Amino acid sequence: MNIELKRIFDYLEKANLKYKYYGKTNILINRYSSLNNIKNNSITWVKNQSYYKEELLVGLEDVLLVVNSDVDVKATHNKDLGFIICDSPKEVFFSILNEFFK
Repeated sequence: MNIELKRIFDYLEKANLKYKYYGKTNILINRYSSLNNIKNNSITWVKNQSYYKEELLVGLEDVLLVVNSDVDVKATHNKDLGFIICDSPKEVFFSILNEFFK
């Protein structure tokens, strides 16, 4: 099952979870992955800037990262990424998983 960003955004708004978005707008997600083993078409989360390593993202396509607001997402060179920027990335990430990957 492919999940479009619009469905995720609609869910976040319905759940009253505050976020900003930066990046590719036509991402399709069909799985989740860990930050150390990111896969194409997946969603993962980043606790804070110290965990964000751009070298882990080289060559990946359609990856959605839920990141803390301290992560410098505008410095990324990979244009196939999307970032949900929020104050509680762990909560938002697991809320998305609970809604779409039951």
